[in-house]
Amino acid sequence: MFLKSFVLATLFLFLGLTSPATTVPSDVKKAVTFIFLPDESGQVLKDREGNPVPNGTGFFVSIKNELNPALINVYLVTAGHVLRDKTGSWLPPSGCG
Repeated sequence: MFLKSFVLATLFLFLGLTSPATTVPSDVKKAVTFIFLPDESGQVLKDREGNPVPNGTGFFVSIKNELNPALINVYLVTAGHVLRDKTGSWLPPSGCG
């Protein structure tokens, strides 16, 4: 009886935890970005072939402004190590646009 219960429980867990592959919705893909480090001159760091070298990824989140609901605040979310240089120091703040 124990073995039968064990097999049924295992199958239930296995089948319950699997799901068919799904496609990432296009609106979610539009919120993801690469994050690049600057070189010594402040320009985007590039490899020997001149291609930009991404240091990581992030995604954008927008939240309604509580003081003015007609506005939204947009934030870039990423892991802390993406915003550190080779020595582990935080990179200086950088503006967009």
